[in-house]
Amino acid sequence: MNAPSSEATDVLIHFLQDAYHLKDWVKYDDSVTTTSVEEHINRSSVMRLCADLCNGTKHLKLTGPRTGDKEAAISSQGTNIRLGSTAARRS
Repeated sequence: MNAPSSEATDVLIHFLQDAYHLKDWVKYDDSVTTTSVEEHINRSSVMRLCADLCNGTKHLKLTGPRTGDKEAAISSQGTNIRLGSTAARRS
């Protein structure tokens, strides 16, 4: 993606929100419980960070961070999104 920083940031925010909100969709699967989905989120450092960044962009203030860091945020200084890496492309 080669886009201005504001567009890249917007794409990142939407990705984080969609990725985190997928859990709400999964909760309707009869083969899983709401508790097991939430426990999975809480056991994964990546999903906890995704939750905090998602909720921090949706709400004015992040009040209950899953990471324990109320300052978790996306910097507005600049965002670059690169799909794949050079090493991955060689494989």
